[in-house]
Amino acid sequence: VNGGSVTDLFSAPFTGYFMLFTVSGGFIYFSDHYNALIKRMTIAGGSVTTLSTASRTAQLLVLSGTTLFYTDYSTGADIFSIASANTITSAVTPTTQLDGSTFIYDWTLDGSNLYAAFAGTLRRYAVSSFASFTTVSSSLYPYYTSMPVDAVDVYFLANSTAILKLPK
Repeated sequence: VNGGSVTDLFSAPFTGYFMLFTVSGGFIYFSDHYNALIKRMTIAGGSVTTLSTASRTAQLLVLSGTTLFYTDYSTGADIFSIASANTITSAVTPTTQLDGSTFIYDWTLDGSNLYAAFAGTLRRYAVSSFASFTTVSSSLYPYYTSMPVDAVDVYFLANSTAILKLPK
């Protein structure tokens, strides 16, 4: 791109799970499945900070403010969080926000709400409390979906052939 070269920032042996990551505020947050850790490093590369021990199947990493949220693929339903993910300097125990029983296929944040795609339904949780949710659609494409969000709406795939828009 523009004549630049590719920079290898972090590599780990393949464990059968893809390394998932998100970028925010000058940091890359990622799951190191090989070592079962959640890590952070600057976008320039360099030293890596371990934020938390996790299962080998942490996925769907997303940041809300300075709190990092992720799911565990082995259960597919549990949502964990790491507060102050941009400033902590040593590993902490993640907080279980949702100990669920229904697989989460994808999710997105709009700042104050987390929208989670379950089999056929789209649920909205307040990131301040996962104690309850609102089912905002029951016409979600049953499994994998993409849920982009802009300043006004959340977009999602319904019945594999329709793109729907939901006001936040």
